[in-house]
Amino acid sequence: MLTKLHVFRLTQYQKIIFLDADVLPIRPISHLFNIPHEFAAVPDVGWPDIFNSGVLVLTQGQEKFGELGELLKTKGSWDGGDQGLLNEWRGGDWHRLSFTYNTTPTAAYT
Repeated sequence: MLTKLHVFRLTQYQKIIFLDADVLPIRPISHLFNIPHEFAAVPDVGWPDIFNSGVLVLTQGQEKFGELGELLKTKGSWDGGDQGLLNEWRGGDWHRLSFTYNTTPTAAYT
């Protein structure tokens, strides 16, 4: 479940758009490379104060990967996976993307 964290090790890129395998873009998303934020995600459908880790826009960094590894050792993940760990790591320090970047046709924002 934590293999997603290796996206931070892709140091050959300036900005990364990460999509889970079940995300299907229906419009171009290249404009996300131009957002001026270090970390952006979509609020979770069930808990809008946290983000869902299915769509992420981030700047990479080996040091960030290291911070996540240390956090995993010391606190763990409150949901047992990457989403809990990433939310613990970022806290409230993330840019909110539109809910429409990671939704299903039957979902309702709460």
